[in-house]
Amino acid sequence: MRGLIVAGCAVLASLLAPSDPETTFLITGNFRGYLSPCGCTKPMSGGIRRLATVVRDLRQESTVLLCSANSVVEAGRQSELKVDAVLDVMKELRADAMALGSGDAVLGTAYWRGAQTRTGLLIQSEIDEASLANPSAEAAGWQILALGDRAGSLRTRLGAGPGLALDSHPRQVVLFEGSLEAAKARNEDVKAALVVYETDGSTPPATVIQDGTAYVSPGSQGRSVLVVRMRGNRYLSATAVSLGPDVADDAAVTQVFQRYLKRVTTEGLLDAIPRSGSAGYVGNRTCQSCHSPAKSVWQHSKHAQALKTLEAVNQDRDPDCVGCHVVGLTAKDGFQSRKKTPNMTDVGCESCHGAGKAHVKSPKRSPMPKVGSKSCANCHTPPHSPNFEFEAYWKRIKH
Repeated sequence: MRGLIVAGCAVLASLLAPSDPETTFLITGNFRGYLSPCGCTKPMSGGIRRLATVVRDLRQESTVLLCSANSVVEAGRQSELKVDAVLDVMKELRADAMALGSGDAVLGTAYWRGAQTRTGLLIQSEIDEASLANPSAEAAGWQILALGDRAGSLRTRLGAGPGLALDSHPRQVVLFEGSLEAAKARNEDVKAALVVYETDGSTPPATVIQDGTAYVSPGSQGRSVLVVRMRGNRYLSATAVSLGPDVADDAAVTQVFQRYLKRVTTEGLLDAIPRSGSAGYVGNRTCQSCHSPAKSVWQHSKHAQALKTLEAVNQDRDPDCVGCHVVGLTAKDGFQSRKKTPNMTDVGCESCHGAGKAHVKSPKRSPMPKVGSKSCANCHTPPHSPNFEFEAYWKRIKH
């Protein structure tokens, strides 16, 4: 009798047990050159250090970590250093795959071949096998593919050979370079159960289910980690974990980021930025010599400490950050360094009002323009200054 009960329980358990394994995907990517908040305002989000903390907290044996396409904004040495850092992070976190996109092609075939040799992470199914990356990756019983719009694929831009045939697989996930509608159209070739597409917003959109496929996006610039749960080919749920200031920095990836900053400084990337001709900057002290009330307001504002906020986090030689913290970075007579051009540090008078040389020579003939919200918009962008409201901020520095 006891044997019959045990056998019956075993049969019942087998009937109740799920027939398909559950897989959790951690999805990030589309960094577009964004590795870290600059630390000048709060609450800025994102960054590879916070990303690592969240991934380590969530990663388990059946978890698949994916990084979607387009880490690059433009060609150049800094972009190479940034991708080096992203690849180091993905290796540190044991990522299962990192997709290449057409935007990444600006770094050239030689760079990506070296990156693939070093990491083995890259996938791009529309490149021939002898070119840049593996045709696909496998993880937790899933085939991972990287696809794009046929007309704008990396294969076309780099002149690589014909695309590989997409083999049938019981479980496929596609990292797609393009919009939701383009992803739907392309998935007609694949019929993947999960498709990751691109969006520009920092907040991931809601999941779209169509014809049995779940379409998800982690948002842009790696500001969130999207946690997607699948059972077999069936979508269960998706949760976005925001990388806000409440997320601590990961110690190991902090070292990766500091190595990146050291390389930026050692290679003198700030000194190498293209500069136009002299714009007619005169510097903070010259302006303040005649405008004492405005000088007093400025000295007690955060604008007067703008460069120090970068120096405190070792980002004061990063070309991505410095321009909004000094006067005239891209002009020959603008900021070069605190030592060489101390009169051009911080967010000075000319950062908002424009170059003042003509005004100094003839104040009445060449009055300085009044500032407005447009003067602030270049630096106080939503990602860098999420709580910015012109009227409220202007009250703090009104002069």
